[in-house]
Amino acid sequence: MNLFLHRALVLALSGAELSHYTLRSASGLVRTILFPWALAGLLYVLQPVWAGALALADLAVSLFAFLFSAGALIDGARAVIDYEAWARTVCLPLQALPAARTAVLYLKMQLCMLPLNLFPLFGWAAFPTFWAIVMLSPIMISHFVFSFGLTLAASGLSLLFPEALRLLPGLGLLLFLGAPVLAPAAAFPCLTPLTPLIRAYRLIFCFGQTPSFAVLFKAAWPGLAVFMLGWLIFAAGRRRFFRA
Repeated sequence: MNLFLHRALVLALSGAELSHYTLRSASGLVRTILFPWALAGLLYVLQPVWAGALALADLAVSLFAFLFSAGALIDGARAVIDYEAWARTVCLPLQALPAARTAVLYLKMQLCMLPLNLFPLFGWAAFPTFWAIVMLSPIMISHFVFSFGLTLAASGLSLLFPEALRLLPGLGLLLFLGAPVLAPAAAFPCLTPLTPLIRAYRLIFCFGQTPSFAVLFKAAWPGLAVFMLGWLIFAAGRRRFFRA
């Protein structure tokens, strides 16, 4: 409820961060769009399991979904610390800071995925059906909720245990190894909540198919669980922050 009441503040913080780190310089745009695609191309060349433009689309979708959630975990750890002095002097809901970081990362993922819409024009992927496009919205909402939960958890851990900042890159690596990034999503076991999300994305962007309600449920419930856990951790860290 506090986030909804202060939604203008969250949007302002998101816009300021996106403009400062991304849109004001050519290098920022290169890092946002070209670097993830260059990384996808490198993995495509190095991994013998990939073959064909359809596989490149699968790899790109998997990689961008991972980068969004891994970025939420890493950036979330500094969401409050970077603005500590400001947060202590301005009356605002503290959760607005990690929410703004998640929104910025979400917009960056959207920018990276834009070229995927051109793949069907060249026959590299199937055109999505109308209902597949409709089903994309709840999948993206589920992904945002999952990544927002990661941001909240990382922020709370950094406030409770400052030394946790050293462990988060390792947790990001575990998320990478447990997600279907280095292998096709269809043949990968569901080791992390990212796997059902990536499978749902793949059905739409690569094959143009409409995800079933079972696919939507599998993609949504882990995100809700991560979000609730992240909120509890952040609430504990928030209490410690204001007591300090």
